[in-house]
Amino acid sequence: MVKKYVAGKPGLLKKMNKTSIIKLIVKNGQISRSMLSKRTGLALPSVMRLVDEMIEDKLIVEIGKGSSTGGRKPSLLTINSHYGYLIGIEIAIKCSVIITDFSGCILAKWESDDLGTSTPEEVLEKLLYQMEVLIDTCKLNHDQILGVGIGTPGSDFKHTIDKKRAILKGWNTIDIKGYFEENSSFKIVTENVARTRTQAELWFGHGRTLDDFIYVFIDQGVGIGIVKNDLIHKGDTGVAGEFGHTTIAYKGRECYCGNKGCLEMYVSAGAIMRALEEKGYDISDLSFDGLVAGATDDRILAELHESGSILATGIANLINLFNPHAVILGGIVPQSSSIVVDRIKTLLKELVFSNAARHTPVYVSEMNLRHECLGSIALLLSDFF
Repeated sequence: MVKKYVAGKPGLLKKMNKTSIIKLIVKNGQISRSMLSKRTGLALPSVMRLVDEMIEDKLIVEIGKGSSTGGRKPSLLTINSHYGYLIGIEIAIKCSVIITDFSGCILAKWESDDLGTSTPEEVLEKLLYQMEVLIDTCKLNHDQILGVGIGTPGSDFKHTIDKKRAILKGWNTIDIKGYFEENSSFKIVTENVARTRTQAELWFGHGRTLDDFIYVFIDQGVGIGIVKNDLIHKGDTGVAGEFGHTTIAYKGRECYCGNKGCLEMYVSAGAIMRALEEKGYDISDLSFDGLVAGATDDRILAELHESGSILATGIANLINLFNPHAVILGGIVPQSSSIVVDRIKTLLKELVFSNAARHTPVYVSEMNLRHECLGSIALLLSDFF
């Protein structure tokens, strides 16, 4: 599918067009003004004016000439990587902190072990400490840091019952943004981790060639990012995408939200480990990825197979509802278990209603090959412009 960017209509802020231009430069590494015009749909004079402003502001720089099939060779533009530095933080089954230059190149990183048993306060204190350690490692001054993007478990949601191995315990009342603003001098931008992972795909992953997809995050929690025309749909009050709390089994397993049969209670990393514990499997000293890596035990294989089947049913519902161009799987569950992924791909062809959508491609995110926390960097970049 050839990607088509939507041009800004009269009345839309200049910021939207600048963001489209910056995003294209980040995705392509280097690009000409004429290609920016072609890809955004903006008139060349408008692109030239916006580019000139961004060069004057030192956000982007010219790096030489590109190739030409005839006529003058075009000047190529790229991000000024030294414009400033960005910090990305992610709070999931494992937590991480990274520092990047303005182009998203990772300069330093820290990753935790499984923090599922830690309290929110302990996690936040550790993240704040590691952020300062990385700043010192990179020999940066605080005034060189443009901001901190944080992918969070979310906040202000129902939590009525404690569930073992559920990362959301305690996070429902924590003001993560307020904590970092109180304990640092940086600009802080937060979003739930399913959306920051979706941002990672948009800026650095499959979003380079897709502008219509659903990102499905299956980790300690479960959520989705719905992308249409290169934008993430957030809903009327900003809470769209709570896929993990759609009902997959009427009167099924009890969820910490107080409902029964929520998808997250069957397919998240914590749910799979709880199910194995209930069947007598001793996993007290194992992380999820350690549990499934090279697993040969029939109980583990059966649980992964079952989770893949349930996920396929939920994703088929998404395809029936939204008809996306593609589905992208991310989070520790699909990235650790090919059994889950293979089961999803196999069953989707049977479960999707319309023949026209039965072959919707399913990809596994490759962001873990770079770093999933880049979604928090992309969140900052989106906010910056």
